[in-house]
Amino acid sequence: MNPDGMVDAEIKKYKMEYPVFYGRGQNINRDFKVEKLPRLIFVKSDTTIIQDVLFMKTDEIRTELQKLLNSKP
Repeated sequence: MNPDGMVDAEIKKYKMEYPVFYGRGQNINRDFKVEKLPRLIFVKSDTTIIQDVLFMKTDEIRTELQKLLNSKP
């Protein structure tokens, strides 16, 4: 679900260069056993879950993403 393109607009606005999955209509809850939203799950390309958090604030997200990008080989 992407009401009126809001998610796509946010992805473009913040220049997100990583995959973003919408929760509704994608079976994310079932496939990854997500029980509460908003939930942010950092997943490596080999499908290893790095971090699974609820209600992470914007600055915390930015910090965690920067750490991940800096550790990229």
